[in-house]
Amino acid sequence: MEDILAVSDLFLLTSEYESFGLAALEAMAAEVPVISTNAGGLPEININDYCGYLSNVGDVEDGGRGADKYLEEAEAKKEQHIFALESDAGGFSPRGFRLEMSAQKQDKIMQWSDLFQPYGLFETGAGGSGSDIQPLKKIGTALAGLNTDSQRYFDVHHAATDIFETVNKRELHLGSGVMAALIYLVSEYGLPPAP
Repeated sequence: MEDILAVSDLFLLTSEYESFGLAALEAMAAEVPVISTNAGGLPEININDYCGYLSNVGDVEDGGRGADKYLEEAEAKKEQHIFALESDAGGFSPRGFRLEMSAQKQDKIMQWSDLFQPYGLFETGAGGSGSDIQPLKKIGTALAGLNTDSQRYFDVHHAATDIFETVNKRELHLGSGVMAALIYLVSEYGLPPAP
Protein backbone atom coordinates (compact mmCIF):
# COMPACT_ATOMS: atom_id res chain seq x y z
CA MET A 1 0.00 0.00 0.00
CA GLU A 2 2.87 2.39 0.73
CA ASP A 3 4.04 2.17 -2.90
CA ILE A 4 0.62 3.18 -4.21
CA LEU A 5 0.22 6.00 -1.70
CA ALA A 6 3.69 7.30 -2.58
CA VAL A 7 2.51 8.14 -6.11
CA SER A 8 -1.02 9.24 -5.16
CA ASP A 9 -2.23 12.82 -5.26
CA LEU A 10 -5.49 12.32 -3.40
CA PHE A 11 -7.15 9.69 -1.21
CA LEU A 12 -10.96 9.46 -1.30
CA LEU A 13 -12.64 7.41 1.42
CA THR A 14 -16.36 7.23 0.71
CA SER A 15 -17.39 4.82 3.46
CA GLU A 16 -20.94 4.80 4.70
CA TYR A 17 -19.82 3.01 7.88
CA GLU A 18 -16.34 3.40 9.32
CA SER A 19 -15.27 2.49 12.84
CA PHE A 20 -11.86 4.16 12.91
CA GLY A 21 -10.42 5.11 9.51
CA LEU A 22 -7.03 3.40 9.46
CA ALA A 23 -6.85 3.77 5.66
CA ALA A 24 -7.21 7.55 6.02
CA LEU A 25 -4.43 7.59 8.63
CA GLU A 26 -2.16 5.62 6.29
CA ALA A 27 -2.81 8.17 3.52
CA MET A 28 -2.10 11.06 5.91
CA ALA A 29 1.14 9.38 7.04
CA ALA A 30 2.17 9.29 3.35
CA GLU A 31 1.28 13.02 3.11
CA VAL A 32 -1.57 12.34 0.69
CA PRO A 33 -4.56 14.72 1.08
CA VAL A 34 -7.72 12.95 2.29
CA ILE A 35 -11.33 13.62 1.38
CA SER A 36 -13.61 11.34 3.35
CA THR A 37 -17.14 10.98 4.54
CA ASN A 38 -18.03 11.95 8.08
CA ALA A 39 -18.87 8.33 8.96
CA GLY A 40 -17.94 6.80 12.31
CA GLY A 41 -14.63 7.94 13.71
CA LEU A 42 -13.43 9.68 10.55
CA PRO A 43 -14.17 13.24 11.78
CA GLU A 44 -11.85 12.61 14.73
CA ILE A 45 -8.84 11.96 12.48
CA ASN A 46 -9.73 13.79 9.27
CA ILE A 47 -10.46 17.20 10.74
CA ASN A 48 -12.27 19.27 8.11
CA ASP A 49 -10.16 22.08 6.58
CA TYR A 50 -7.27 21.20 8.88
CA CYS A 51 -5.79 17.88 7.74
CA GLY A 52 -8.38 16.98 5.12
CA TYR A 53 -11.92 17.51 3.97
CA LEU A 54 -15.14 15.87 5.13
CA SER A 55 -18.23 15.11 3.11
CA ASN A 56 -21.64 13.98 4.28
CA VAL A 57 -22.35 10.28 3.76
CA GLY A 58 -24.29 9.74 0.54
CA ASP A 59 -24.15 13.39 -0.51
CA VAL A 60 -22.64 13.23 -3.99
CA GLU A 61 -22.78 17.01 -4.41
CA ASP A 62 -20.97 17.52 -1.11
CA GLY A 63 -18.25 15.11 -2.25
CA GLY A 64 -17.92 17.14 -5.43
CA ARG A 65 -17.23 20.22 -3.36
CA GLY A 66 -14.34 18.33 -1.79
CA ALA A 67 -12.88 17.58 -5.22
CA ASP A 68 -13.32 21.25 -6.18
CA LYS A 69 -11.52 22.28 -2.99
CA TYR A 70 -8.67 19.92 -3.81
CA LEU A 71 -8.33 21.58 -7.23
CA GLU A 72 -8.33 25.00 -5.56
CA GLU A 73 -5.49 23.90 -3.27
CA ALA A 74 -3.51 22.39 -6.17
CA GLU A 75 -3.82 25.63 -8.13
CA ALA A 76 -2.83 27.77 -5.14
CA LYS A 77 0.29 25.65 -4.58
CA LYS A 78 0.99 25.56 -8.33
CA GLU A 79 1.10 21.76 -8.20
CA GLN A 80 1.36 19.87 -11.47
CA HIS A 81 -0.57 16.62 -11.44
CA ILE A 82 0.40 14.13 -14.11
CA PHE A 83 -2.29 11.47 -13.75
CA ALA A 84 -5.44 10.76 -11.73
CA LEU A 85 -7.31 7.44 -11.66
CA GLU A 86 -10.79 6.82 -10.27
CA SER A 87 -12.86 3.74 -9.63
CA ASP A 88 -16.50 4.77 -9.58
CA ALA A 89 -18.13 1.85 -11.41
CA GLY A 90 -18.37 -0.54 -8.49
CA GLY A 91 -16.09 -3.25 -7.12
CA PHE A 92 -16.74 -5.67 -9.95
CA SER A 93 -14.40 -7.52 -12.31
CA PRO A 94 -12.19 -5.04 -14.17
CA ARG A 95 -12.67 -4.79 -17.94
CA GLY A 96 -10.40 -1.88 -18.90
CA PHE A 97 -9.89 1.84 -18.46
CA ARG A 98 -11.73 4.94 -19.69
CA LEU A 99 -9.14 7.48 -20.80
CA GLU A 100 -9.89 11.19 -20.64
CA MET A 101 -6.71 12.79 -21.93
CA SER A 102 -4.96 13.88 -25.12
CA ALA A 103 -4.67 11.44 -28.01
CA GLN A 104 -0.89 11.26 -27.45
CA LYS A 105 -1.34 10.18 -23.85
CA GLN A 106 -4.07 7.71 -24.79
CA ASP A 107 -1.71 6.20 -27.38
CA LYS A 108 0.98 5.76 -24.72
CA ILE A 109 -1.40 3.93 -22.38
CA MET A 110 -2.75 1.83 -25.25
CA GLN A 111 0.81 0.59 -25.82
CA TRP A 112 0.47 -1.21 -22.48
CA SER A 113 -2.82 -2.95 -23.41
CA ASP A 114 -1.13 -6.29 -24.03
CA LEU A 115 0.03 -6.32 -20.41
CA PHE A 116 -3.57 -6.11 -19.18
CA GLN A 117 -5.28 -8.48 -21.63
CA PRO A 118 -4.26 -11.71 -19.81
CA TYR A 119 -6.31 -10.35 -16.89
CA GLY A 120 -9.45 -9.81 -18.98
CA LEU A 121 -9.03 -6.10 -19.67
CA PHE A 122 -10.09 -5.63 -23.28
CA GLU A 123 -12.17 -2.43 -22.98
CA THR A 124 -9.62 0.38 -22.77
CA GLY A 125 -10.17 3.55 -24.78
CA ALA A 126 -11.51 7.08 -24.75
CA GLY A 127 -14.23 7.83 -22.22
CA GLY A 128 -15.18 9.76 -19.10
CA SER A 129 -13.03 9.23 -16.03
CA GLY A 130 -15.29 10.05 -13.08
CA SER A 131 -16.74 13.00 -11.21
CA ASP A 132 -14.39 12.86 -8.22
CA ILE A 133 -11.28 13.65 -10.28
CA GLN A 134 -12.96 15.69 -13.04
CA PRO A 135 -11.92 19.09 -11.62
CA LEU A 136 -8.25 18.18 -12.13
CA LYS A 137 -8.80 18.30 -15.89
CA LYS A 138 -8.75 22.10 -15.58
CA ILE A 139 -5.03 22.01 -14.74
CA GLY A 140 -4.18 19.56 -17.54
CA THR A 141 -4.13 16.34 -15.55
CA ALA A 142 -4.57 13.15 -17.58
CA LEU A 143 -7.64 11.38 -16.17
CA ALA A 144 -8.70 7.73 -16.24
CA GLY A 145 -11.48 5.62 -14.78
CA LEU A 146 -11.65 1.89 -14.18
CA ASN A 147 -14.17 0.06 -16.38
CA THR A 148 -15.81 -2.85 -14.61
CA ASP A 149 -18.34 -5.52 -15.52
CA SER A 150 -21.45 -3.49 -14.81
CA GLN A 151 -24.09 -6.25 -15.05
CA ARG A 152 -24.74 -6.20 -11.29
CA TYR A 153 -24.17 -2.48 -10.71
CA PHE A 154 -27.78 -1.59 -9.88
CA ASP A 155 -28.20 -4.73 -7.77
CA VAL A 156 -26.11 -2.98 -5.14
CA HIS A 157 -25.67 0.70 -6.04
CA HIS A 158 -27.62 2.87 -3.56
CA ALA A 159 -29.44 -0.26 -2.36
CA ALA A 160 -29.55 -1.86 1.07
CA THR A 161 -26.93 -4.32 -0.21
CA ASP A 162 -24.50 -1.47 -1.01
CA ILE A 163 -22.15 -2.40 1.84
CA PHE A 164 -18.58 -3.63 1.88
CA GLU A 165 -19.55 -7.11 3.05
CA THR A 166 -21.38 -7.79 -0.24
CA VAL A 167 -18.38 -6.90 -2.42
CA ASN A 168 -16.75 -9.89 -4.09
CA LYS A 169 -13.24 -9.79 -2.60
CA ARG A 170 -11.63 -11.44 -5.61
CA GLU A 171 -13.16 -8.88 -7.98
CA LEU A 172 -12.10 -6.04 -5.68
CA HIS A 173 -8.55 -7.39 -5.54
CA LEU A 174 -8.42 -7.72 -9.33
CA GLY A 175 -9.56 -4.11 -9.73
CA SER A 176 -7.08 -2.86 -7.14
CA GLY A 177 -4.30 -4.83 -8.79
CA VAL A 178 -4.86 -3.48 -12.30
CA MET A 179 -5.25 0.07 -10.98
CA ALA A 180 -1.94 -0.29 -9.12
CA ALA A 181 -0.33 -1.69 -12.29
CA LEU A 182 -1.50 1.27 -14.38
CA ILE A 183 -0.29 3.75 -11.75
CA TYR A 184 3.07 1.95 -11.71
CA LEU A 185 3.40 2.11 -15.51
CA VAL A 186 2.59 5.83 -15.57
CA SER A 187 5.00 6.44 -12.69
CA GLU A 188 7.86 4.48 -14.28
CA TYR A 189 7.42 5.34 -17.97
CA GLY A 190 5.52 8.62 -17.83
CA LEU A 191 3.10 10.17 -20.28
CA PRO A 192 3.95 12.52 -23.15
CA PRO A 193 4.00 16.20 -22.18
CA ALA A 194 1.09 18.40 -23.17
CA PRO A 195 1.39 19.67 -26.75
